[in-house]
Amino acid sequence: LGYKGIEFEPIIVDAKNKPAILLDGNPLGTVPVLYMEDGTNIHESGTIVELLDNLPEYADTPRLIPTDPVKKAQQQMRLAYMAPFYSLMMKYKTQGEDGMEGAEGIIEKTVSLLGDKNFFGGDSVDLVDIYTYPWVDRYMCLPGLKTRVEKHNSLIEWYERVSALPGISDKRVNPEWMTILGKNMKAGKGGLIWPIKDLTE
Repeated sequence: LGYKGIEFEPIIVDAKNKPAILLDGNPLGTVPVLYMEDGTNIHESGTIVELLDNLPEYADTPRLIPTDPVKKAQQQMRLAYMAPFYSLMMKYKTQGEDGMEGAEGIIEKTVSLLGDKNFFGGDSVDLVDIYTYPWVDRYMCLPGLKTRVEKHNSLIEWYERVSALPGISDKRVNPEWMTILGKNMKAGKGGLIWPIKDLTE
């Protein structure tokens, strides 16, 4: 939404004690959920992006999913390829360094997929970049992952390139939140709660 320049009001919920507004929007209790002005609720990231790509009122915003069926299929394959990279945070949060076995190889595969391109899809931002950026942003707040990511100049250059895009820079993660979340998870105190508070004290 930020990258597309679409105005919205964020609602941050307690993932442990799911509020009614979340369950009303998505009985599965997962985020994100898009609450539209006409009362329609849409959940699942890919579904939300595809909807916004195709609504006439947002036709002038940057498209993230290709219209060409072959390019769309290739994008979906890239997303599937990236799944292990997206799982690194949970492993680090719950297991620390013990969960980082194989992390170097996973990051190297991600770097290989990026190659010498400006973005994962080529010269322009696509859904893979938008999906991947929040994870790298979080990894840069976690010492054990930050040092691993910083070994790869092309990934850091990509991160800085995406950070500078309109609607992205003001959506970066709060490092303090990540520190508190890590303490809670390592202590077995659950995942994200809101307001953010240290449950280990």
